[in-house]
This record gives sequence, C-alpha cells and structure tokens, in this order.
Amino acid sequence: MSRSANKSAFERIVNTPRITFILTLIAACASLGINLAYTAFNGFNPTTWSLFFLTATCLLLFWVQHRGHYRAAGVLLYLLVTGVLTFNIIKGNAIHDVAMIAFPTLIVFTSLMFGKRYITLVTLVAVLQLVIVYILSLFGIVQPFEGRYALHLEETITTIIMLLVTGALLWVVVNLIERTAQKIIHSEFEAERAYDLTLEAWAQALELRQREVKGHSQRVTALTVALAERLGYDREALAQLRRGALLHDIGKMGITEKILHKPGPLSAEEWEAITRHTCMGEEILRDIPALQEAKKVVCCHHERIDGQGYPLKMTGEEIPEGSRIFAVADSWDMLRSERPYSPAWTDEQTLAHLQKEAGRQFDARVVAALLDLLAGQNRERQER
Repeated sequence: MSRSANKSAFERIVNTPRITFILTLIAACASLGINLAYTAFNGFNPTTWSLFFLTATCLLLFWVQHRGHYRAAGVLLYLLVTGVLTFNIIKGNAIHDVAMIAFPTLIVFTSLMFGKRYITLVTLVAVLQLVIVYILSLFGIVQPFEGRYALHLEETITTIIMLLVTGALLWVVVNLIERTAQKIIHSEFEAERAYDLTLEAWAQALELRQREVKGHSQRVTALTVALAERLGYDREALAQLRRGALLHDIGKMGITEKILHKPGPLSAEEWEAITRHTCMGEEILRDIPALQEAKKVVCCHHERIDGQGYPLKMTGEEIPEGSRIFAVADSWDMLRSERPYSPAWTDEQTLAHLQKEAGRQFDARVVAALLDLLAGQNRERQER
C-alpha cells in the first residue's frame, strides 16, 4: 500500500510536495533573513546560533521532502520552529514575550496543512513547551525575557486554555473540511469510474466490430498497466495509459469491414488504409482533454524501435514510453491467441520472439520487465 493511501482526504488535497516545499523554503529564508538582521545589530550570541541551526536544518528538510516524506518534513518543521521559538523565549533575546503569539499561529498552520489527526499533537506540544518554561522559571533555572518579566500562574493557565480552545475549534473546522473533501473525492471517483466504464464499452464494441479475439482489450490493458507499475508509473500516468490501451484501435472505426474481415492477404491500398487507423484514432481523441496523454498510445503503438513501424517512423526513445510498453503487451497477448490467419503460439514461442525482437521491434527494457513480471507470477503460483 502506498503512503498516499494512508492519508486522509484533506491531506491528499492540501499536504502536497509543492506546499511542503514552499513552507520549508519560507521558514529557511525567514530564519536566514532574521538571523542576518539580528547579527548586524547584536553580533553573535545563542539566539544567532539557534536561527542558524534552524536555517541549516531546513536544508536537511528539503532532502527529506525530496525523498517523498512530505508528512515527516512538515512535522519536523513544526517541531523545529517551536523548539527554536521556546529556546529564544527562555533566552529572552530578539523575540521576547510577543513570541507567545506564535504558538496558536503555528497550531493553525500545522493543523490546516496536515489535517485533524495532527491537531492534538501540535496543541499538546505547544502546551507542554509552555508548561516546561513555566516550571523551569519557578525554580530559577531559566529567566524568560532576560528576567524582565516573570511568568505568573494565572497568565500561564490562561495561555494554556487559549491554546486548547484553538486546537478544539480547529478540530471542528478541519473535520468539516475533511468531510467535504471526502465527498468531493468520492464524487470524482464515481465520475472517473463511469468514464472508464464507458471506455471499456467502447473497447468491447470495437472488438465486436473487428471480430477481434474476445477479451483482448481487457487482457492487454491489464498487462500494460502491470508492466507500467513495474516500471514506476504513478497513479495518474497509469490511468492515462490504461485508457490509451483500451482505445488503441479506435481508429479502425474509420476502416470498412470489407478490409477488416478480409480472409486473405491485403492489397497495397488496403494495407495503407489499415496503417491510417492510428492517425484516425488520434483525430477522434484530439479534442477530448482527458485523453491527451492516452492518444499517444493510440497514435504510436505500431511504431518500432528500429524505425520500421508506422505511421511516423519513430525510432528508439522518440516513441512515447507508454506506446513502447503497450506494444510488448499487445504482441504477448495477440501471439498467444487463436486467430483466423494464425494458430496460437505457446508461451515459450512468444517469449523467444519478444526476446529476439528486443532492441529492434520492441523496447528491450520493457521486454525485460515482462520477463520479471512473468517470473514473479510463476513463483507465486508455485508457492500456492
């Protein structure tokens, strides 16, 4: 299960790599700017080094964020900022008592960014930090605000209540937002599902018209998606590739049944008509925004690595990767299927052909991925 599957609806919408990156960048630039200004007026002291520490740690958070741990980066950023804030309250340099105002602001920021599951954490951390500062000040271990101001119990309790109320109100607000976000995501899922079912119906209609091998579109689509997952495709890219695989032969709607069902060899004119189905398919999908990536498969699934394919005579990596993946999956299924003009090949014969044509007709990397996938499936069957 992916990390995103563990996120709430709110987090999937708000807690994105871009937002985490921007917040971390703001924290780093702000601490650096404050540090330079403070150092210019006051020289080097513990506050200076704490701000330098915050700036340097933000650079580490960039690496954490780059590795995909967005939630961890955000939580660490919150803990670091509150830690530096508490340190400077204790030291009483640069920030003084107005720093207390930053705690509810941080609770608001972090809660809105990470959802209601983190509101309790950030609220308790803020309260705990305040209580620790108060207790340490009672025993004279620290002197907040350079000893110019003593923390009183009444004020401390009032601040704690304010933080708890802030956390509770935010929990209610964010809970409502999460429910709304969940409804939106569910509606989008249902719309996407209905869209995909429509495409599957189109694919089945194409099979019936072409008298294609039954279930070919579904099988080749499933194998294309499995290969793409093995090659590291994300959810959105897989959805586009799946749609392209389902509709790969939609351009044959523009070819007469006389040519499609001809039992014997095709004439030069008939073959030229067949080769035009990729361009026809691209033309059909041209004005559908949701299928702009999918149409690359429709247009280029008959291109070859050596440039001997059609219609554009592309070579190598000029061919969209999705089309290269689909070409391997399509050949694997078609060669193993019984057809009017050719008997079904065995798995061994098909694999031998794909390996022989790797680097010429097919992408060698995709063929290798297919071999790994089949080997894994064989191991699973044996273990059962």
